[in-house]
Amino acid sequence: MEFVGDSPGDRLGFSVAGVGDLDFDGHDDLLGGGFSRGGSREGHARVFSGAGGSTVRTHGGA
Repeated sequence: MEFVGDSPGDRLGFSVAGVGDLDFDGHDDLLGGGFSRGGSREGHARVFSGAGGSTVRTHGGA
């Protein structure tokens, strides 16, 4: 599987962690975090499904 951010240089994947089965599909999911988004220094995190890699949740911060 390949996990990608919203744009080049958004640093998604700077931090990664296994987070258990958040979407209750029987597969452990993965959290990827970054510290730049859309040219800003806004942090963000994305939860990816362990079953197929689709995005389960996206969280942005200031």
